[in-house]
Amino acid sequence: MNDHYVAAVKARIYTYLSEANILDITHHVPMFDTVVAAHFIRNVYPYSPDGTVHIIGIDTIADKNRAHLIVCYHKQFFVGTDNGIFAWLFPKEQPTEVYEITEMQDQECFTFPSRDLFAKVAAFLASGVPPEKLGKPTQIIHTRTHTSPAERPKKDTKDNLTGMEIVGMVTHIDRYGNVHTNIHRSQFERLCAQFPNFVIDCSEPIKAISTAYLDVDEGEFLALFLNDGYLQIAMNRDSAARML
Repeated sequence: MNDHYVAAVKARIYTYLSEANILDITHHVPMFDTVVAAHFIRNVYPYSPDGTVHIIGIDTIADKNRAHLIVCYHKQFFVGTDNGIFAWLFPKEQPTEVYEITEMQDQECFTFPSRDLFAKVAAFLASGVPPEKLGKPTQIIHTRTHTSPAERPKKDTKDNLTGMEIVGMVTHIDRYGNVHTNIHRSQFERLCAQFPNFVIDCSEPIKAISTAYLDVDEGEFLALFLNDGYLQIAMNRDSAARML
C-alpha cells in the first residue's frame, strides 16, 4: 500500500468496534475491476465463519442506478455497491435477503463510501445490529453481465449440429501463472451431457479435466475446476500464462 485509504477504513471500523478482527483479502485489485475483486472474495468467503462482514471497496460510488447494499448470503454479510459485482460473486444463486443501506454516512463528501459508510455499517453488523435496522428491503438490480461465457453451435457442412462451443474470458492470472476463467463447471457439464467429447483449445489441446496439478507430467498443460467452480488452465510447475 502506498496511500492512507486502507488505514482510514480500518481506523473507522475500530472507532465503532474496538474489538473487531480485520482480515485483508488483497490490495492488488486493478481499479474498478469488479471481475478480479469478485474472484478474490469468492475464494475467501466460503472459508469464513458465520457472521463475517465483507467490505467490498471497489467501484463504490452510488447513484440512482447503483445503490449501496447489504447482501446476506450463507450467514455472512457483504457490504458494497450494486455495480455488477454480486453477479460475479453469486453466479448460480441470487441472494434473496438484500437491503439498500439507509444509514447515514459520517461525512458530507461522498467520495469515500468505504470509510464514511461501509466501515460504520460493517461495524454495526459485526456487533449484532440486524441488517433491517440499517437498510430497507430491495433486490440486486445488476444481476447480468455482458462478460458471461457465450455458447455457440458448431455444425457440419449439411448444417447438422455437431457440438457446442463455450467462449469465455480470462478473469485473473495468479502469481503462479495459472489462468482463471469465467467458465463454470455447471455450464461445462451441462453441455458435456449432450456432447461428451470435448477439447479445450490451447496451444496444446486439452482433452481431459484434471483434479490435481500432478495429474500431468512436468511442463504439460492441464485444466481443472477449482473449489469456486470455475475453470483454470495451468501447467505443472510452469506458467501457463507465459506459455499461452
